Amino acid sequence: MRLSLHEVLAIVGRLDDNSGFDTPRDRFRRFLVEHMTSAPVARTFLDEAQQLISEQYQRALQDTVLAAGRLLGFEITFGDYERHGAAARTAGQWLSRRRLTVTIQLWSDDASTDFAAVTRALDAPQPDVDPTIPHARLSVVTASCGSRPRIEEAVALRSQMTRIVSLRSLMDLISVANTPHLTHDDVLRLLNPTPSLEGQIGLLARLAHSSRPPTPAPPAATPPREQSCWVYVVREHEPGNLEPVGVSDRLLMTLPAGETPAISAGDLLAFLVPSRGVVAQSRVGDVLEEGADDVGDSQVRYALRLDDIVILNRPAPVETEQRLNLELQAAVSQEPCVRVSRDEFEVLTLAPHAPTV
Repeated sequence: MRLSLHEVLAIVGRLDDNSGFDTPRDRFRRFLVEHMTSAPVARTFLDEAQQLISEQYQRALQDTVLAAGRLLGFEITFGDYERHGAAARTAGQWLSRRRLTVTIQLWSDDASTDFAAVTRALDAPQPDVDPTIPHARLSVVTASCGSRPRIEEAVALRSQMTRIVSLRSLMDLISVANTPHLTHDDVLRLLNPTPSLEGQIGLLARLAHSSRPPTPAPPAATPPREQSCWVYVVREHEPGNLEPVGVSDRLLMTLPAGETPAISAGDLLAFLVPSRGVVAQSRVGDVLEEGADDVGDSQVRYALRLDDIVILNRPAPVETEQRLNLELQAAVSQEPCVRVSRDEFEVLTLAPHAPTV
């Protein structure tokens, strides 16, 4: 079962700009990055965030629009929630590997209809802009915003590259991204067009002739994948694969149809029993799809094959705050595996006595 945006906000807490360890803002943004991995999920969250005009939903919409840039091939950096008198919310930036930086502005129903306020928002300083990288601005306008004519008028008077797109059109763009019809290069041309027409003509040709593939880009060297670390949070009433003699070499995961596990072969996995601590660790040997016959058409079951299983003689204790944080992340994601840093993994698996295999 996938959580609704309302349920996610209820779990993570009130969104604000307060700093600290694992704030509600950090938990919500981490949830978006880890679980908004497909166009249907992004469309669902964006639709839900528009249903209410409360400050919390506006902030959630701001973060969701910014996180959607990952589905267009961008890296992202989140902005602040406070607008400091500006008519638009600066959601953050989309970054494309030293090719283009895009500042994202969100215009919603509470945007000022005063032309001077719109102008000030468009003239606001760009955050942390590298002058050696091309830069553009994207103004995303929600359906309830009544200021679009003034925004378009103000944009027409500026020399700086600014594009305007409705939230619905942005959803359509996301739905065709990374397909034979639209590549990341096409997205860059749309946001920062050049005098050359070849790219736009090529895009139109592919749309008209769906069998024509895009011009292949030169292959880039693929860096080796970094080993990730995970914690499997065992439900007390469902001991799962924990047996009296150890941990079995097969672990089942059920995900919504169309999604794949983020955990991969070679990753490290620790087992946390909340009432006891970390009781074992292992390495993921393989991730295999089991199919959907036994869990329904809306879900898919995967099996993790585990290697190098180590049972700790005595469970490694976990601090209460850290344990609650891991349980919260597992509850929010509806998945038992929670990603942690390597340093955190090493601390979690530090047993008071030598382990046995």
